[in-house]
Formats: sequence, C-alpha cells, structure tokens
Amino acid sequence: MDQFNSILDTSEALFFRVGIKSITMDDIARELGMSKKTLYVHVKNKKDLVEKVIQRYIANEASFAQNINIDTMNAIDIIVEIINHVHKSISNLPHSAIYDLQKYYPKSWKLFIDFKNQFVFNTMVNIIQKGKIEGLFRKTINERLIAKFYVIAVDGTLNPVNFKDENISFKDIYLEYIIYHLHGLVSTEGKKYLKTIKLNNE
Repeated sequence: MDQFNSILDTSEALFFRVGIKSITMDDIARELGMSKKTLYVHVKNKKDLVEKVIQRYIANEASFAQNINIDTMNAIDIIVEIINHVHKSISNLPHSAIYDLQKYYPKSWKLFIDFKNQFVFNTMVNIIQKGKIEGLFRKTINERLIAKFYVIAVDGTLNPVNFKDENISFKDIYLEYIIYHLHGLVSTEGKKYLKTIKLNNE
C-alpha cells in the first residue's frame, strides 16, 4: 500500500473510532510511525486531511453502489445489499465523529451532504423505479418524493442531537429506519418477497 493511502486508512480508522476533533496530527504521525514532516508532504493540515478522507470515503461509497449488478438483482435485494454495506461501514462510528464533522469541518461536511443529495437521491430514485416495474413496489409511489424522504431521514439518523438521549448506535438507528422504509415501499407481491429475507433485527 502506498504511503498516502496508508495515511488515509489510519486517519479514517482513528476518526471513526474516537471522533475527529480529539485526534491530532501528532496522534496520526505516531500511529503511522512517521514524522509530522513526512505527513505534511501529503496533506497541508488537518482540515485538508479530513477533506481527503471524506473524498475517498464518498468515492468508495459511490463505487460500491455502481458495482451492484442491477441486472441480476431485484430492487428489494439491491436495497438489502445497500443496508448490509451501510450497516457494516458505520458499525463503529461514534456520534462524536458526525458532530465534529458538522461543527468543525463544514467544507468536508458539505461534500458529504452534496453526495447524499445528488448521488444517493438519484440512486434511490432508480431503485424505486426498478421496483415499480418489477411489481415489488407500489405503482402509486412518487419515486422522487420517497427518495427525498429517504435523504431527509438519513440526515435525521446522522444528527447526534436527535438521539442524544438514546443509548443506540448509528447502525441500529439506520437499520430501524430502513426496515420501516422498505415496508412502506412494497406492494402485496413485494411484501411476500420481503418475508423471505432475514434482516438483522427482525
């Protein structure tokens, strides 16, 4: 693995484990076993590092979605595939990481928001359209409106303020919502198919 990607891997792991604000460039250099001088060869400062971590994270998420074989999977299976991926990717994400990104790194947070409002929105529109054609989703659904509901709901699940009094992880919050989302989408035929699928908390 090249040095730059090693820096991003280590930084992302630290940010996701304990939050962003509390991690210093000294911490990252120490974890990597390199000098800060070497670290600064690849990034200008911590803000630049956070931005590069988020850019790569977004690119990886987009790549995952684009590599799903939509020709061999129905719309419900695609959403379940996405559920499993998201559930795994945020399994250890602390609430502080999202809070820190929103408050202290607005430029990086905007990258994430733009990705969600554009790529994630359009992906969900396409999945719902596919499900309607397959007869698994209700024909009367307004796919753009439902996709917008999904995007707004993701905002809500990722906002630490909304769940500060609940002892629950992001992955469980997301899973609870997405099951609710799926049950609202399916037709009678889709409901039958959904019963054959085992989701994590059902």
